[in-house]
Amino acid sequence: MRFRCHTLFILLLLSIVAGNIYSANASGVVILDNHSSYISLSGALHVVGEVNNTGGTNINDIVIIVTYYDADDRAIASGSSSVLQEILLPGMKAPFDAVLTGSPVVQQVDRYELEVSFSETDKVLNRTLVVQSYSFLSNLTGSFHVVAEVKNNGTAISNATNAVTTCYDSSGTVVAAKQSQLMNLNPGQTAYFDMTIDQPQSKKITNYKVSAISSEAIIIPEFPSTLLILLIGCLLALTISRMKKDSYHSIIRTR
Repeated sequence: MRFRCHTLFILLLLSIVAGNIYSANASGVVILDNHSSYISLSGALHVVGEVNNTGGTNINDIVIIVTYYDADDRAIASGSSSVLQEILLPGMKAPFDAVLTGSPVVQQVDRYELEVSFSETDKVLNRTLVVQSYSFLSNLTGSFHVVAEVKNNGTAISNATNAVTTCYDSSGTVVAAKQSQLMNLNPGQTAYFDMTIDQPQSKKITNYKVSAISSEAIIIPEFPSTLLILLIGCLLALTISRMKKDSYHSIIRTR
């Protein structure tokens, strides 16, 4: 039992480390297939989704290029939009919200195609931003509010700090994405960011996630909950096993 727990403990540590190791020379950004589109109350067409940095270097200048087609498969419009996070670290995801306006064109769109462009950067971000969030649905307006509490846990000022929320439906499809206003945070300072998602998307949201980034810092990563539970279980088993062994030896010595 003791050997098995030691082995499991080592495997857990290796899995945690392996999950954060990427090829030093590889770089790449992929558009995930959970994107979707909707027409807002203002009549604009939104294409929302996520990108993932699958490489081993920090990425910036991430731009989504959208080409729109009509029912006859003719390209009728195109546009581009930056991802709602300035720098993307290896393994991280970030949302995008590409907007097309103009009533005649919007009504003709039958489908769209997505491409992505990006650059590599050697800029390093300190993991010093701490985020807590809560949400509520306004009965008055029908809007979905995500309120992010962001704290600068570092020793230097965090310039142009902002929060980003990605909202999903029950199938994991991105249905909305929002970026907050910018704010400078002094060391130890906390700020609140309210990001509002209006109808019709507000009623589709079943889950969301919040991130935060600034010119110097990024959110402190959370320890994976599944691995944490397994690790605690293994340590508990080790403790019980040792207690039983010590108790057995104690009985032998008293005879």
